[in-house]
Amino acid sequence: MKYLKLVTSLMVITFCTLGCTDLSVDNEMNPNTEEALSQVEDIEALVGNQFRQWVQGVQNRGVNDRMTLMGLEMTNGYSFVSDYLKFPQEPFNNSSSYRYNNIVTSPWSNLYTAISSSNDGLEAIDQRGMELATEAETQRMRAFAKFIQGMSYAFLANEFDQAILIDETNDLENFEPELHPYQEVLNFALGKLEDARSIAQQYSFTLPNEWILGNPLTSEEFVRLINSYEARFILQNARTPDDRDNVDWQRIRQLIENGIEEDLIIEADGSVWSIFAGILQGGVFRASYYLIGRTDESGKFEEWRTTPAAERSEFVLETSDKRIAGQETVQGTDYSGTVMTLEARKRAPGTDFKWAGPSLWPDANGGWYGSQYYYHRTDQAWNNGGVGPVPYMRKAEMDLYLAEALLRESEPVVDPEAVELINQTRVERGGLEPVSVNDSFDKVWNAMRYEFDIETAATGGGLAYFTKRGMGDLRGKDWGGLIEGTPLHLPLPAEELDLLGMPHYTFGGAGTEGAAP
Repeated sequence: MKYLKLVTSLMVITFCTLGCTDLSVDNEMNPNTEEALSQVEDIEALVGNQFRQWVQGVQNRGVNDRMTLMGLEMTNGYSFVSDYLKFPQEPFNNSSSYRYNNIVTSPWSNLYTAISSSNDGLEAIDQRGMELATEAETQRMRAFAKFIQGMSYAFLANEFDQAILIDETNDLENFEPELHPYQEVLNFALGKLEDARSIAQQYSFTLPNEWILGNPLTSEEFVRLINSYEARFILQNARTPDDRDNVDWQRIRQLIENGIEEDLIIEADGSVWSIFAGILQGGVFRASYYLIGRTDESGKFEEWRTTPAAERSEFVLETSDKRIAGQETVQGTDYSGTVMTLEARKRAPGTDFKWAGPSLWPDANGGWYGSQYYYHRTDQAWNNGGVGPVPYMRKAEMDLYLAEALLRESEPVVDPEAVELINQTRVERGGLEPVSVNDSFDKVWNAMRYEFDIETAATGGGLAYFTKRGMGDLRGKDWGGLIEGTPLHLPLPAEELDLLGMPHYTFGGAGTEGAAP
């Protein structure tokens, strides 16, 4: 019962602090749940705020500043994140006293707040019979609440080894929390997404612009977004390459073919919507050489990669990928503002990445953290005080999932449609030589993976980590997956285990169960 009261109070706190309509209660400073949810307009405002709450738990800097290191996407040698990139990786410190544990505490608390709020909205409609002005508006709110339930449980399933399942049908007075393994949690999430999709297919409506900021989606567009998120979540759930091999790839194809038709862009307003852009700080976070070094033609990346981690030094690469480096020599500056000549294919700024000069943290922190490049494709919001477009999902992500599905179906033959999908970004944005059906399967497969990593950088929370976890090493190579010892999922936060009366546990460390080999 103590646990249940905590979940319920989180919902009320969220409701009272995230911009709801005026509360019709006697004691406005201390509304209880029944009073706070007595007006249907307040309930709609509560539910409409929950994608924002989901963002707080999933795109949060406390989560992504660390997951981006685990996923070998960005790098940072400062102490507030450096624990998350070691060679080999050490066990996750699952202690309530650990200063940097918000990689687990933030998603757990924020996502259960979103779930609790959505549950209350659905309970008001389905069990108390409350209605909005029109049936379409009532069903719109129901669909959105189901969407948030599914989105929240899906991320819990993908980050944690287990989670608690609770929805609007549970009797809260008699609810006893029970932990379910991540596979069951994902299935529960997919059921909620199916409910949301079914409602949206039956009713015509448009989401308010504020619900998914800057995206007043029609019910048809909402269905497409649900399909794309479902495809992402299913693939992210794989803990090993065997798990990803066993995904229902026909289902993935069906979802993608009926998914988003353009990037999902949040028009950030300087608040929580743009917090993921924190990893775009070029002085603090740099692009991992594991991400940008694969097209290096100087030989320095391979030398760096095969050098013991502690002996590595950052370097200037040379590449024909115009996303990483401009192909013409220009005058420019380094990150400190010093004017200098920036050589073509080396220091000249690319469309997505920029050379910035030496990393700002001390070399003594660890040579493997260093990088002279940072990601700037979507730093407009960061440079404008958190106001501007922030991508949460790119169409290229879906296209490259489809390419993967086609290659899996055609192996060992190279599928021509997959080649076309890969070359859309490889040639048009990267300026690289196209792959073809005459290339080896492994070459095309690895090109697909490279395009995915470059094109989806700094978009979905944890995307690089979840993808490498399920994909493993590149074809024909002994690298490309997670660093040895990286946790394959994370434990429940220590504070949560204390509430549940369970012993603390963790994952990670070379040679341990639940860690990357």
